[in-house]
Amino acid sequence: MPGKKEYHDLSFPSHLLTMLGSKTSLKDRWRQVINEANRIDLKHLLTLQAPISEDQTDEMQQEKVQLVIPRQYHADGFSERQQAWLMGVSDFLDEVRKRQASMPADTGGDQLEFTLQ
Repeated sequence: MPGKKEYHDLSFPSHLLTMLGSKTSLKDRWRQVINEANRIDLKHLLTLQAPISEDQTDEMQQEKVQLVIPRQYHADGFSERQQAWLMGVSDFLDEVRKRQASMPADTGGDQLEFTLQ
């Protein structure tokens, strides 16, 4: 899995980099993630806070921040449109696995292994 070394190596393909921030409560603090990890276009943000207004999730989409919330919280006050956009933790892990699988062998980094309990 790419780490700090690969992030700072400008020859490393940025589409293989992943960023996951976390916030216990979002309010307006989710915007802090926008200015982090400039090489990464789509940033992921994990929270347990639900619900979040459609205005906020619309703004997150515009700012290229993908909200990651455990699947069991998706029905707690989120509209159907929001639920279609939300990413579960397992969805996020699947995305990371896909990126790892597409990494050339000589790019470095360690493979991330994980299981959901």
